[in-house]
Amino acid sequence: MTRPLMPDPSGPNVRFKQLGQPLRRTDAPGKVSGKTMYAGDFAMPGMLHAKVVRANLASARLRRLDVSKASALEGVACVLTAADMPDRLAATDIPGQTGQKRLKTDSQILVKERVRYFGEPIALIAAISRDIAERAAALVEFDLEPLPGVYDPEEALEPGAPLVQGTDNCVAEHKIRKGDLEEGFARADFIVENTFRTPFQEHAFLEPEVGLARVDENEVVNIRVSTQVIEHFRSIAEAIGVPHNKVRIPGALVGGGFGGKEDLTVEVYLALLARHTRRPVRLGIRARIPSSATASGTRSS
Repeated sequence: MTRPLMPDPSGPNVRFKQLGQPLRRTDAPGKVSGKTMYAGDFAMPGMLHAKVVRANLASARLRRLDVSKASALEGVACVLTAADMPDRLAATDIPGQTGQKRLKTDSQILVKERVRYFGEPIALIAAISRDIAERAAALVEFDLEPLPGVYDPEEALEPGAPLVQGTDNCVAEHKIRKGDLEEGFARADFIVENTFRTPFQEHAFLEPEVGLARVDENEVVNIRVSTQVIEHFRSIAEAIGVPHNKVRIPGALVGGGFGGKEDLTVEVYLALLARHTRRPVRLGIRARIPSSATASGTRSS
């Protein structure tokens, strides 16, 4: 049987269905018409609004924490502190760190005794409205004792440097060795040696970190969240102390991420509040920490 010859692609009469044709993106109509649902667009009847109270020092000891006034405020459904947390940590993965000194640097969910970074969460609040949640956050009282910290990578590696966590401050170390270095120097016309530094980088996406969580009839925590990694359901489950199949993250379109949403943000807080209140809980991050902070205060986001 003789098969017909395929037309020459370079010929003038060839027309492809896909290649070389103006095609409409499948997600374009919804985005330009405003019908696309992002994580921040989801809401549920009877949902609560959450706020996170954060530390206003980068390195400190939590000397006192009083949430009694916040808890007593009418309309507040739940106030959680480290005393209410399961004895677990939240996973924080570092890209390129696999196989290095530490596989991950797990962090405390809420500050128990030691503050390790500026803005570290101290308390979680869920209330019937955003305004009440903000008022409750302002009623949380805490005192922080400043401690020496490390703010430069080279200083952090010096002997006797204050430890952030663990036995040393080295998380990962990469060495690149290829060829004969001495021979390369001997054959080089010029040798340039210097230390190169880059400034702090921020992904600067437009969509904030936001999410909505609920516990369904099967005791599964469902979280609509702005994330680039829905596989984090495993880390969330381990952080709140439930089996992996008890956490589900339905996908939501991401309104910008660029790698900035590849880690846990609001998921664990939402899961904990939803499980404690048995109601849907929504949380949208909005930083309210001033640039000049004191050793005591009530900061929230």
